[in-house]
Amino acid sequence: VRSEDVSLSPVLPVMEGNNVTLKCRTKETSSDLTAAFYKDGLLIGSSSAGEMILHSVSGSDEGLYNCNISSVGESPQSWLTVRGLNFSPPNIFLLSFCLLSAFVHVISSKLESS
Repeated sequence: VRSEDVSLSPVLPVMEGNNVTLKCRTKETSSDLTAAFYKDGLLIGSSSAGEMILHSVSGSDEGLYNCNISSVGESPQSWLTVRGLNFSPPNIFLLSFCLLSAFVHVISSKLESS
């Protein structure tokens, strides 16, 4: 059995507080395949529908998830990232300014000590 025969979704980051539906699918979709779901190698539940809902996710739900359909195989592990409600990507302009300021400070210090 190849691991490509079974897949687990989602693989994108999810927002804290949201419900997340884990879906275990095969290439040949069938509605009567029971899937077992694992987090960090530990069984967290199973479903005859191939889906499992994580309610109101938080940082403690981050981890490596995978699923197994006994007659087909196991999915590759997927890292589930939970983003906080206050998450914002780094501001590239602010980061550039800070790096430039540090560089200027180092150069100034070297010139003054010469």
